[in-house]
Amino acid sequence: MSMVVVFGRVLRQAGAAGGSPRCLVARCRLSTSRPHHSKLCDSAEEAVAEISDGKTLLVGGFGLCGIPENLINALLKSGVKGITAVSNNAGVEDFGLGLLLKSRQIKR
Repeated sequence: MSMVVVFGRVLRQAGAAGGSPRCLVARCRLSTSRPHHSKLCDSAEEAVAEISDGKTLLVGGFGLCGIPENLINALLKSGVKGITAVSNNAGVEDFGLGLLLKSRQIKR
């Protein structure tokens, strides 16, 4: 079964005792029979580490507002290929999903 990864905005929360902030990334399967779960990550790179080639990503935001730009940049660095991106906007050439299109990491 293929996993669909939901890219929403990364919510930051302060680390314990003044430590570094952590990213809260929601990952869920699109099903009413399975519970959703959240995972805390120390960085955007760690949050996208489990995303492999050929995955489908649901990318939040409206136009260039509210997009998960840190997660998109981490995906760009990771080199994951064959991404199917579901979004209302593909960004612009040098920002947002446009970066992944330019590097040919998004197949559709």
